[in-house]
Amino acid sequence: MKTKILVFVYLFYLTGAIKGQDLHFSQFNENPSLVNPALTGATNPFKAILTFKDQWNSVTNAYRTYGMTIEKRFTFGETKSNNDPGHYMISSGSRARLGTGLAVYNDKAGDGGLGQTRINLSVAGFIPIDKRTYFSIGLQGSFVQRTLDQTKLIFPSQFNGAVYDPNLAQGENFGNQRYNYGDFALGALWSHAQDQTRIALNNFFKANIGLALYHVNRPEYRFVNSNQKSPMKVVAHGDFLMCQANSDIAWAPSYLMQFQGKSVELVLGCVLKNYLKDKSKYTGLVKRSSVNYGLYYRNRDAVVLSFMFEKEEEYAIGISYDINFSGLSNASKGRGGLELALRYTPAKDFLFQKKAKPNSQL
Repeated sequence: MKTKILVFVYLFYLTGAIKGQDLHFSQFNENPSLVNPALTGATNPFKAILTFKDQWNSVTNAYRTYGMTIEKRFTFGETKSNNDPGHYMISSGSRARLGTGLAVYNDKAGDGGLGQTRINLSVAGFIPIDKRTYFSIGLQGSFVQRTLDQTKLIFPSQFNGAVYDPNLAQGENFGNQRYNYGDFALGALWSHAQDQTRIALNNFFKANIGLALYHVNRPEYRFVNSNQKSPMKVVAHGDFLMCQANSDIAWAPSYLMQFQGKSVELVLGCVLKNYLKDKSKYTGLVKRSSVNYGLYYRNRDAVVLSFMFEKEEEYAIGISYDINFSGLSNASKGRGGLELALRYTPAKDFLFQKKAKPNSQL
């Protein structure tokens, strides 16, 4: 019992040290609304994603998070395809574009069910710099509800020196067990995609580099009537995709840096994409598939192993696992967390053009 109390105190301190932990996914590229509002609609005309994470379950009833994201991108004016490999928005005759997104997340942690339900509404405007490069600005408004069942919590003051005694006073003054607030974020993104003259050559380079600011309005956390405000969070991120000519292998390095108060998180890693077959530009009957193997490092916390099967313009199924090596590893035995992701991306019609018939005389 003493061990359980100490574990809870550690988790509660870890959560409280950053004024309430933000939602956290190892497959951060599959959760764009948590990285940068300017990513909304950046990679597909339509995208739907389901995510699930079970973190630190080997220690106690820790973090269990569910997420759903839907994004839609609108183009003002007609555009013509320029091969646009891999879903970036580069096309000849580029026009300004607008991305909209809805994301819903639910997160619960600990024996007390420290919970969060978050609804993110995001919008991003994309301005073409040239036919290969876009700049976008995104805004996000969120409705958040936080809950806590204090009757299920165990506090050090209820440990009588030998066992847990629920009749002892907990010594805490909880003013609220449920409260709601609004939250706001903004961000900017630079996107670039190198032209590909022949899609079968698999020769391309793509990049997203962005900067975002979350908790702009600094909402209050009021479980203990402290009127503490959440510090703003700065997020810097980038993801790249590169492949040499006539190769079936592509590399996709990415990074995520988050700064909030005294807390700093750095995630660095790379995915190796092994393409199984090329897609058909003209008929759309053959989609390019890939098997993706990823390795990431999160500073002072975990190594993340990931695997994904992806079929372009259709779907992707991903799984990752955190191998924990922080101070919590004494209790977790390295078992950090399992995460699943399912992405649906319907085909882009303008890729599948019919071949022009040669002129003939009657």
